Amino acid sequence: MGCGSSSTPSPPARLSAHAEQRCMLLFAESSASILPETSIGVAWQSGYFDWIAGDSIGNSVRGDCCWNTGGCQRNFLSGYQIMKGFLAIWSILMKTLFLDKAAMPGRRRRGFTLIELLVVIAIIGVLVGLLLPAVQAAREAARRIHCVNNLKQLGLGLHNHHEAKGGFPGSVGATKPGQRATVSWIARILPYTEYTTLYDSIPFSNDYTGTSGAINVVKNIALPTLLCPSSPISSESVNKTYVTDPDWVQGASYVAVSGASNGNQTTTGGLIPGFAETRINQMGSAYIAAGGVLFANGERPNVGQKSSLRIVTDGTSKTLMLGEQSDFLIDTSGNEQTWLSGGYCLGWLAGGWGEGTPPSISYSTVSGWTPGYVSTQNATTIRWNINQKSGWTGASGGVQASGGMCYIQDNAPLTSAHPGGVLACMADGSVQFLDNTITLDVLARLATRDDGQVTP
Repeated sequence: MGCGSSSTPSPPARLSAHAEQRCMLLFAESSASILPETSIGVAWQSGYFDWIAGDSIGNSVRGDCCWNTGGCQRNFLSGYQIMKGFLAIWSILMKTLFLDKAAMPGRRRRGFTLIELLVVIAIIGVLVGLLLPAVQAAREAARRIHCVNNLKQLGLGLHNHHEAKGGFPGSVGATKPGQRATVSWIARILPYTEYTTLYDSIPFSNDYTGTSGAINVVKNIALPTLLCPSSPISSESVNKTYVTDPDWVQGASYVAVSGASNGNQTTTGGLIPGFAETRINQMGSAYIAAGGVLFANGERPNVGQKSSLRIVTDGTSKTLMLGEQSDFLIDTSGNEQTWLSGGYCLGWLAGGWGEGTPPSISYSTVSGWTPGYVSTQNATTIRWNINQKSGWTGASGGVQASGGMCYIQDNAPLTSAHPGGVLACMADGSVQFLDNTITLDVLARLATRDDGQVTP
């Protein structure tokens, strides 16, 4: 069939589906007068479309569509014109579906109704409600990673001390024979955690180095490595026994784990079934153990080194070395208290009072010593479950002493603001998360270096 032929054409063979779709599009465009100036005459011929010639979609297309009564019109259809047609049809469809009354003739444009506005506000509220927990979870994850890094740095410092000195520092310990107020393990590892200048400025030969003897050196100094970023406790929350406002002394979020004990020294009544922990001293309501990795006076002048990897026979990856104490305890009146071992009594420098290692801690023989202050700061003996925060009273359970003096905190539990548990550094320097569901006997085994029992 030639173009412009006046004779009645014979019915063409059915075109391909692609060709039919193209002709149908042209028919829709012509009928809607979307492209009136360049519209192509679309013919219906005995139920068939006669598409004479055409290229692929996106290219220029040339074709003939003829009436079965005769007559033929050839036009040139560009890709731009096809796109214009698509956009016009899409616009009409959207206006139809969403009932844009303002776009219809005879209707004036209007604003949102109150119901529409409330629906939008509700949707935004739901989206914000879904988003906020995710943001909070992401922020806590970042803080937890920071806390893990702090513990890794402290663990590395302890191992560097072990490499240099042949063993770990004691949880607390004297820096000279007969010293009355000893220093903590934190003070001993300062040179190995990039605080050499601070370490060199501390007068370790003073009888009261751990308290008043060096207070002017360490006050108003923040050590970020000692603080868990999730902790709600201010770094300046230390009991101001030796400083006055506006001066402050920083506490620590991490404590040495000296062992585990509830005071019972039998194999049936202790925390670990089948194991009797006898390396303990009692001070008031508190028990101080020496069954862990870092224990009181584990490093003593003129005596020798006691605490080292050699004595950790249960395995370094299965034995606690450091743990968190970074959240408040709640007393029976519902008040938040810093009854913790993490230096919140006298600061991170403070160690303890007394010479020797449990069960043989003895009072200092130095003239002027007041008996009764055998205690440890910045260290704890496991006695309570992880995150056992509520129901505490003064002078009970080895958590706080009566009379306002905060020297008996040797059994404060491991606590943190991290959901579900606490972070801890093991004897091999790795950091693990201890879940709240860990039973007390398992926790006691982790805190004891040589109980000889398998830890699940």
